[in-house]
Amino acid sequence: MIAKRRLCSVTKVLALLAVILCSCCTQQADAIQVFIAQDNRIQIDPDQIVMWIFNNNNRRSVDQIRQELEEIVQTRVDLIAHACDLTPEQQQKLTLAGEGDIHRFFNEFQALRRTLPTGSVTQQEYQEMWQKIQPFRQRYNAGLFNDDSLMAKSVRYILQENQVSRYEEFEQRRRQRYFESAVRGTIAMMEDELPLTAEQREKLIKLVLEQKADIRVQQTSYYQMYAVLYQMSLIPEGQLKPIFLDNEWVIMKAFLDRGRQLQAMLRQEGFIQ
Repeated sequence: MIAKRRLCSVTKVLALLAVILCSCCTQQADAIQVFIAQDNRIQIDPDQIVMWIFNNNNRRSVDQIRQELEEIVQTRVDLIAHACDLTPEQQQKLTLAGEGDIHRFFNEFQALRRTLPTGSVTQQEYQEMWQKIQPFRQRYNAGLFNDDSLMAKSVRYILQENQVSRYEEFEQRRRQRYFESAVRGTIAMMEDELPLTAEQREKLIKLVLEQKADIRVQQTSYYQMYAVLYQMSLIPEGQLKPIFLDNEWVIMKAFLDRGRQLQAMLRQEGFIQ
């Protein structure tokens, strides 16, 4: 009976969260605060464009978002400098490359913004607008400083031969730490409905971390929990099920089913390939 009640609670929570997330992708009215007038036109507030692209639910300004990205650049440069013993000149070049990624993205964002209608628009205009917005959402979600960025490409030219191996080791550790943090955070969320023993928790964490992650864990945390759920759903049942009691497995399976259902949305948002 307890397991059934928990399963019902899990199902309701996951269903609600999935509706909220999918609403961002399919333009549902409540989630993105679009108001449809009686004549079937849609009212677009200029701030909504910023909210959609940057998952900006707490309504940060564009300047605040840009400042956060600049802080990410400086933090990453400081970490690489410490790991690879960069010279001041190397640090400056790497910082300029990161700032170049930010500058390019925001120049393109502002150019896009000028082309998008605001106020009262038709549903056709709204759909066309969303098609233009979606690639920018994907780029931001995937991280401006990923492998395709100017910063990532420049670091190879900036480093001396004796620094390359240290950088590769640093980058591997960084990615693993981000992924482990996302995994632990997701499991902590799941434990609201599926309490685990310390042994179960560590076995589950170890099993997930052993997988070849197919998710992008970058500066945006809004979707990370759902990306980890999807990653868990790829693990063969024969490896996962022995960790849980029968009544616990019923609840765990509900989480895994939801992870599978989120695949299309996560791919659309740029969190998985």
